[in-house]
Amino acid sequence: LSAIRTTVAVSISISNTLQLDGNIVLVFPLGFQINDGAPSAVTGATLVLFTQERSTPASVTSFDEARRSITIAVGGSPDEFLEAFNKVKLSVTNIRNMVARPVGTATAQVSGTFLVSTQLRSGAFVETYDAPGVSISTNVIAPFPVGDADAFPESSTPGAVGYVSIRYSTDSVLPSDAVIQIGFPNAYTFNVGGTTALSVSYDGVPDARYNLTLTPGFSSTAVRAVRWNGTSDVPPGVIVELHLTNTSLRDAVADTGVYNISTLTPDGATIARGFIPSTAIGRPSEPLSISVVNCKANYPEHDPVALCLSWAAPRVDGGSVVTGYSVTVDKSSNLFNDIVDTISLPPTNFSTKTIALTEGVYYYIRIRASNNNRGTPGFGRPGYAAVTRAVSLPSAPRAATLRSDTTNRLYASWLSPQFTGALNPAAEIINYKVEFGREDANFTTIGQTPNDSALAPSNVRFVVSQLLTPGLYYARVFAGNAVGFGPPAVFALPALATPIVPVAWDAAMPSEGQTLYIQVGYLLEVEVRAVDGDISDQVEVDVDGSRGLPVSAAVSATVVSGQNGGGGDGAP
Repeated sequence: LSAIRTTVAVSISISNTLQLDGNIVLVFPLGFQINDGAPSAVTGATLVLFTQERSTPASVTSFDEARRSITIAVGGSPDEFLEAFNKVKLSVTNIRNMVARPVGTATAQVSGTFLVSTQLRSGAFVETYDAPGVSISTNVIAPFPVGDADAFPESSTPGAVGYVSIRYSTDSVLPSDAVIQIGFPNAYTFNVGGTTALSVSYDGVPDARYNLTLTPGFSSTAVRAVRWNGTSDVPPGVIVELHLTNTSLRDAVADTGVYNISTLTPDGATIARGFIPSTAIGRPSEPLSISVVNCKANYPEHDPVALCLSWAAPRVDGGSVVTGYSVTVDKSSNLFNDIVDTISLPPTNFSTKTIALTEGVYYYIRIRASNNNRGTPGFGRPGYAAVTRAVSLPSAPRAATLRSDTTNRLYASWLSPQFTGALNPAAEIINYKVEFGREDANFTTIGQTPNDSALAPSNVRFVVSQLLTPGLYYARVFAGNAVGFGPPAVFALPALATPIVPVAWDAAMPSEGQTLYIQVGYLLEVEVRAVDGDISDQVEVDVDGSRGLPVSAAVSATVVSGQNGGGGDGAP
């Protein structure tokens, strides 16, 4: 596309040989620019050695902007060579395409050839290639809502006097000496009540370096904004706004007709062009503050799989009171050729809900206000909601572990749900909620997470403290998305919360640090008995056999009977 800032992919197949400390020299065709917006750089450079491909630290070593030439060091060792049929592949950033000048009915122009050379480190050229030119098309200025091009009269009332603003953006660079030309339909009159003045801004930043000329024609008035003494180019994607004062609309309930818009070079070559749809005179402006969300529901409520909308009244009514609103829902694009729902509402309604939609589908929504101006009903300028994906409630998470410990706490952990509300891509889980029931498997009286707060989606575990003991605690966990919380996963087994009871040792056991006397030739057995009164303490017995034993003697491993007197979880 014309004057677009782009990255150029380069692939060179070696016919002779080239030392890897050599260079690649690129010369771009007339009309191209290097170092556009920032110095051109090399990215993704690789060497293809027959069936193997490896990266190489290629970099720009010099350039000549007047000749549109860039010298790139391959970045290898002088002891290595590229042989015949080996390749160098790389990309060069910050290149601006030429401006296309199609001839006749053509829509594109083929550029000149690209000159590509290999060069030794000494500067001697090895091989030179002519790469074919590329087809460059005029850039497109797309109308809203597909693009940003739109017209905003101060008032749509018939005969209204005020300002009009034109906004647009393109993927092309706006050169420092650019000309912006707009063909205003003859529904507009200029120099009303004073001389029409022009102001221009880029993303809200004003630029006073423009001269304005108005040239009336048979069906339109050509408004030319000529940038003078421009100090810098305007990058792609910036919103350009032209504000024209002292204009008036035709005194009739009618459409203005389309606006034609283009950006030009000083000698008239078209960089980008497009159109802005007609403005409805005598109709309301677009409804304001349009909001769209997935309609809320929480298990076990009915999952509507619908979108809920709200908005505010238009800024102006077009000279006649608003008589109603129309909401249109489309499942394919902002062109509204695949409509699935249309809702008509009275003027006092500022919210509605769609029919049941298909989960996972993105929906486009427009809202228009209507009036009955001068006895003629009609709709005004549409407002558009953000494109929104319909999702359903998620499935239950997958319960993993529920346990307690002797510090009077419960631990719960789980896995994320297998279905999150939509597929390809999966809908986002935004939070979890955990509920506990004491001695209550049906959760008729529950305690939720502290302050009834939801857990972040990265949390797949939760700890709750200060339990009432003794007691069985049941738990369940919910996953939440943009709709609400889906069905819960109930942990299969409850956790027992008990008081913290110290281990009770038998009074006849040896005390800590007591010395036991062993009669030579006899076996000494000492029984230690203890009672653990809670659920998870363990009994430990340590015998220090390193002190007082002859070399030939040893202490056998402690034998632990286990929990409740047999084969359990004791620790020696």
